[in-house]
Amino acid sequence: MHDTIIDMPALSKLLDLIGGEPDDLSELIECYAEEAPALIEQLRGSVETSDIEVMRRASHTLKSSARDLGALRLGLLCEALEHRCRNGDVADVSDAVIAIEAAEVVARECLLTLREKMAVSPAEALQDVRGAGT
Repeated sequence: MHDTIIDMPALSKLLDLIGGEPDDLSELIECYAEEAPALIEQLRGSVETSDIEVMRRASHTLKSSARDLGALRLGLLCEALEHRCRNGDVADVSDAVIAIEAAEVVARECLLTLREKMAVSPAEALQDVRGAGT
């Protein structure tokens, strides 16, 4: 299931960029898991207040984090919303935000499962990441 939600080659690339340390990857996943729900709340709030700039910034930030961690579908959904914000096309974006929220929850669950696996069996978890990235 992970490789359909999380693009392991993208995660492997991130692992290379941070020096190959599983603890560092685990920390990045933890940071994402702590920060992503607040970004979703910002998106929800911006829909209620019609604040296009907050919506654009939150979707941009979530897009970047998602792509870095291999949550490509989430990244694409955020990119589409960010593009709509830049074009002022924010009428009826509730469905887009609901889709982003659903994709974020699934991505976060997969990443946290991988993080737990890294804590129990780092070599096996790294093989999951590296095996797909090579």
